[in-house]
Amino acid sequence: MGKIRSDLGIQIRQARMSKKMTQSKLAELLGCNQEYISRLENGLVNTTIEYLIHIANVLDQDLNCNFIHKSDV
Repeated sequence: MGKIRSDLGIQIRQARMSKKMTQSKLAELLGCNQEYISRLENGLVNTTIEYLIHIANVLDQDLNCNFIHKSDV
């Protein structure tokens, strides 16, 4: 599970950075705190599918293509 969380965190960080968005701004848009975003991007916490969809929507990402890879499942 750790590799999946880590890979997911990397994908979230890359998507956020491609939007030139800070962790604080992403947290604000998601209604959470910056520490949670940091822990998520570093693969230290789990999240729900619903929240992952929310993150993908805020970052304008296609959940199927950018966050979940067949090799991870």
